Amino acid sequence: MKKIVLSLVLLLSLFVTAQAQRRSSGSSRNWAVGLRLGDPAGINVRKYFGDNALEVNLGNTGMFYGGESRTYNYRGYGGYRASGIALNVNYIGQKSLGGIEGLEWYWGVGGQISSRKFYYYNDDYYKKYGYYYGNGVGYENRVALGANVLAGIEWTIPSTPVSLFTDLGLHIEIVPSPFWINAPFGIGGRFSF
Repeated sequence: MKKIVLSLVLLLSLFVTAQAQRRSSGSSRNWAVGLRLGDPAGINVRKYFGDNALEVNLGNTGMFYGGESRTYNYRGYGGYRASGIALNVNYIGQKSLGGIEGLEWYWGVGGQISSRKFYYYNDDYYKKYGYYYGNGVGYENRVALGANVLAGIEWTIPSTPVSLFTDLGLHIEIVPSPFWINAPFGIGGRFSF
């Protein structure tokens, strides 16, 4: 196991060095892969097309605000716990911010599909299924679809393939709870190649 980890670290180091040399020689980025903390929290991938990009986030949604106290109602559901997996796809436009090398701001639109584990309060569960469940709370899995808009800042560290970013968005759910609004925030880092 140690040999495998050491080999991977060595290969990654060689790759980073080669990419840094390529970036410093004036080549533009093509792809970027990284991690995002926020909503959704997980893997972040970008495909750049000049001043535009296609961004895909795959990870957990709701882990920072899910729970039984969350005010979210849908047909007798009292709320939801932290969701399962979310897939978020956005089309991004980017422009340079003057004064700091590698600093850009971006904006975008897109959509999200996620799984959620909704819970019922005791009476809601009884109305739906005709009996009380354990501690009075029952669960049901649902898929949610929604639209996104976002804006953020990305800084590519000069002479490296590494960028750091932060963004804030607006998510409007379409199904199962139309017009439920959330303001997801994210921070993270990406490795361009």
